[in-house]
Amino acid sequence: MLVVFEELQDLHGVWSELSSVWNQIDELREKPWLSIHPRKLRQQLDALTTKLKELPSRLRQYASYDHVKQLLQNYTKVNMMIIELKSDAFKERHWKQLMKKLRVNWLLSDLTLGQVWDVDLQ
Repeated sequence: MLVVFEELQDLHGVWSELSSVWNQIDELREKPWLSIHPRKLRQQLDALTTKLKELPSRLRQYASYDHVKQLLQNYTKVNMMIIELKSDAFKERHWKQLMKKLRVNWLLSDLTLGQVWDVDLQ
């Protein structure tokens, strides 16, 4: 019975910790594309990854932890593409070509970071 109670406490602990990370990811997803600075974004993603790594090992054994860790790793990989997309060399005609290939219809003024992440640029 004690083992079950400890397991429940650990589950509660991992979900509590992950909810704060998840909330920060949601805040990033809602940021307007035009306000994104790739270097600052990378720092925020690195900080979230570090926060995950600092969790006790007993909490890092859960699939929910692995899922959030993998998500952050994917977003960090995509950051290189975001640097290119935010470059001054990436003009409106390039956006049109990209949207055609991705089969999306974005308005840059309404675009969010989450929408860019959702198209899986890897």
